[in-house]
Amino acid sequence: MTNLDDLIKETLVFTAQKGWTQSHAGFFPALVQFLGEKLGVEYALVDELLPDQKRARTVGLYASGELVPDVEYDLNGTPCENVMGRGLCCYPRGIQRLFPEDLMLQQMSAESYIGIPLWDSRGNPIGLIAVMGKKPMEDRELAESILQMVAVRCAHELERKRAEEERRRIQAELLRYQKLESIGSLASGVAHDMNNVLAAIMGVATVLRDRFEGDPSVAGNLDLLLNTAMRGRTLVKGLTDFARDRLEDAVPLDLNQLLRQEAELVSRTSFQRVDLDLDLEEPLPKVMGEAASLANVLMNLCVNAIDAMPEGGRLRFRSRGLGEGGVEVVVEDTGQGMTPDVLAKALDPYFTTKPVGKGTGLGLSVVYGAMKAHGGSCNIESEPGWGTRVTLRFPALVVPSPGPEVIPEGPRASEPRSLGILLVDDEEMIRESASALFRHVGHRVEVAASGREGLDRLQAGLAVDLVVLDQNMPGMTGVEALQELRTSRPDLPVILSSGRVDRAVEGALASYPRVWLLRKPFDFAEMQAVVRRACP
Repeated sequence: MTNLDDLIKETLVFTAQKGWTQSHAGFFPALVQFLGEKLGVEYALVDELLPDQKRARTVGLYASGELVPDVEYDLNGTPCENVMGRGLCCYPRGIQRLFPEDLMLQQMSAESYIGIPLWDSRGNPIGLIAVMGKKPMEDRELAESILQMVAVRCAHELERKRAEEERRRIQAELLRYQKLESIGSLASGVAHDMNNVLAAIMGVATVLRDRFEGDPSVAGNLDLLLNTAMRGRTLVKGLTDFARDRLEDAVPLDLNQLLRQEAELVSRTSFQRVDLDLDLEEPLPKVMGEAASLANVLMNLCVNAIDAMPEGGRLRFRSRGLGEGGVEVVVEDTGQGMTPDVLAKALDPYFTTKPVGKGTGLGLSVVYGAMKAHGGSCNIESEPGWGTRVTLRFPALVVPSPGPEVIPEGPRASEPRSLGILLVDDEEMIRESASALFRHVGHRVEVAASGREGLDRLQAGLAVDLVVLDQNMPGMTGVEALQELRTSRPDLPVILSSGRVDRAVEGALASYPRVWLLRKPFDFAEMQAVVRRACP
């Protein structure tokens, strides 16, 4: 055995020269090999304590003269558990008899053990160093001295490793968020263009459908066209839901009630294949949210979970208060799980691993969009063979100030009167299709290709009963045109037409009287209903 003074010098040289030239990824293997060789033991390891404080993972492992792959193990019933709880522990002999439940000690034929805990800069335990031999320990003082000498440096490297991993995690999360934001902006733009296309198709098809009412073959084809366009509208709505960043009809909600309703639906539709487990905290703080939107979130998560358990499994709903009014909801399954590559793309719109016709790829995208609109977060954990856990976190309830008073509508006329309408839209296909739809029911229509052109025509004396303004126009938006229009025509009814309700539209609806919203793409009944409200 090397004498104490010589080994101390070698240890100092290792930490001062070889250690500092290594990254932490290389430092730990080099350290355990140094300890194993210099202390003359068969096993040396450096462990990192896992977040649950019950398990550890080696970051450097030396066994029988060579470096071996790292392992993860349960601390319960091991000498390492004592090290994490007490400090330096030394068992010069009989280690297997002292810890009979530790089967690894038996497999290693270990006889002696010494370990020392590692602490971070805040005094929290983060890992340990341990060496084990197949023979009784001959020089306990030497082993203790060497471990104590390297422990500070080793703890520093382990803390630096954790800090770098956390930095990479945050950076990856930021990049993921930026990617989703970019996809959201793209989705919003695509949705706007698709809404215009669908609005034109639905407008012309509606006029033709009414014209060929007496021809079953033509009417049937037009019905198919309208139904297909409506399906397209639903898909586009998925894109706008993904891209939106605010709520439209939020009220205080009890999430436990929504979870119970979804659980009842699952129990009726899963054909007893899935065991359902409810773990709901009572009472649960209420959150501000849209019931329909959150029900859709839960439905999408449940559909994905059930699809991931074709042979059956367990689906669990859990709710917890987070303090200061926040709420956490967890939806967890025991299904097939996702690989890291699939998990990285899970929230992307239209990404799906399901067979053609089985899914649209919008389920988790809608979940992400809804949680963003609710001011919350969505975190997905999944591993193949382990299942998937989706954690939804909601902020504390903040009750918004009451909106403008809603004036009850007067009685509607049995037949709509003929109106003079100015239609302002930058898309020619919308001007033509919407004009045809308005004229089909007896209205007189004038058109303008921009907000400025529409204002100029009104300023020049054009007399109309109603103005229909597209919101998303280049140069001057519908809201900007409305603001200028109100200075000269404060009482003229205006309909804002848009596929997405942003803050500008919300502000205009709340601030100006005699302004209504018509969502694109709209069908014949929706158009008539809004026109009747604007001009009863």
